[in-house]
Amino acid sequence: MYRQAEWNFMQVLLLEDEPKVAEFLSQSLRSEGHQVVWYSSLEEIEGLNEKIDHFEIAIFDRMLGNKDSLSKIPEFKKKFSSCALLILSAISTPEERALALDAGADDYMGKPYSLLELQARLRALKRRENKEHAEKTFFVVGQLQLDCLNRKASFQNKRLDFSSKEFQILAILMRRPEQVFTKYQLLDQVWNTQLDIESNVVETTIRNVRRKLEEAGVDVSIQSRRNVGYWIEA
Repeated sequence: MYRQAEWNFMQVLLLEDEPKVAEFLSQSLRSEGHQVVWYSSLEEIEGLNEKIDHFEIAIFDRMLGNKDSLSKIPEFKKKFSSCALLILSAISTPEERALALDAGADDYMGKPYSLLELQARLRALKRRENKEHAEKTFFVVGQLQLDCLNRKASFQNKRLDFSSKEFQILAILMRRPEQVFTKYQLLDQVWNTQLDIESNVVETTIRNVRRKLEEAGVDVSIQSRRNVGYWIEA
C-alpha cells in the first residue's frame, strides 16, 4: 500500500555539469518524492524523446562549461511542449532573466538560492500547468472527440459509451497525445491512491477502452510499453 503523498511526485530533468551540485539537488528533490534524471551536458539531452522520456519539470543550469543552455531552450520547448522549464544561474540581471523568459523558460532563479524557494517554485509551475490543462474541456485525436464538459465521446458524429473510469483514462491520454503516462500516474489521477501497486485495474480498464475503440472503428489506438506506460496516437 502507498500513501497519497508518495504518489504526488514529478518527473524532473536536471541539467547540471557540477556533479556535487547535481547530487545535492537530486537528493533534495528525491526527498520530496520526485523522480530525477540527471544530465551533465547539452549533448546528452539532444537525443531525448517526449514520447518516451516524459518530464514534467526541467531544471537547467545556465552555464555548462563555456556553453549557454539558453541556446537550447527553443529546441527543448518545441520537443517537450508540456514540460515547465526553470533556469538556475549566477547571471541574474533583469536583462538576462528577460532573455531567458523570452527564449521560452517558465521561470528563472539567481544563485545563490534557497532550496525551500526552489521547491516552492517547482510546485507553483506544476500547479500552473495543471490549471492550464484542467481548463481545457474539448479534445480531438484523429477523428475521436472528447467533450469533458458534457461528458460525451464521439467518432464521426456517433456517440461512444464509456464508463466513468474509462472516460477519465481517455481524457488524461487525449489531453497530451503521444505522451507516456505510467501506471502509477493513472492510478493517482483516476483511482484511489491507496490502491495496491499490484492491482491490474489500469490494465483491465485500458483493455476495455481499446476494445470499444476497435469495435467502433475509431482511428486512434492506445499504445503501451512494458514497464514504461501508456499513450494514445492517431
